[in-house]
Amino acid sequence: MNDALDPEFATVLRDIMTKISSRDVGEFRASQSLAELGLDSVSLAEVIVMLEDEFNVSLDQREIEQIDSFGQLQELVHRARNKA
Repeated sequence: MNDALDPEFATVLRDIMTKISSRDVGEFRASQSLAELGLDSVSLAEVIVMLEDEFNVSLDQREIEQIDSFGQLQELVHRARNKA
């Protein structure tokens, strides 16, 4: 099973993380838990807002609350992009 994120999504996510955290997060994997970032709820909300801005999408809060992994987050962003 391929555990890699889409290169575009991974690059945007890395750029966002360098803006909000000085912590080296290494390579993102689709199966990796969002909790592994060690972000508090405010920081995670900031990541979501920045992803929405970067990809010009609006993500549903109820769906965001169900996300556990980077792969799920990527899929949510991709679905929102396809709706636009």
